[in-house]
Amino acid sequence: MQFIPLGGADEIGASCFYLNIDGTGILLDCGIHPQKKGIDSLPRFELIEDKPLDFVFISHAHQDFLHLP
Repeated sequence: MQFIPLGGADEIGASCFYLNIDGTGILLDCGIHPQKKGIDSLPRFELIEDKPLDFVFISHAHQDFLHLP
């Protein structure tokens, strides 16, 4: 088994975790960082570029802040 935090492990935001069990890749949640913009706000997907991804499990969805023009 392999567990890789891609974001949110040491701060709030961009929570995302990769779990590999016997060659099956599972992505657990996928948030954005509320204080960053664009690509910088996303989890660190480059950490799993060479890993299999078979399932995505989203436990919940919400938007904690509102952007006004």
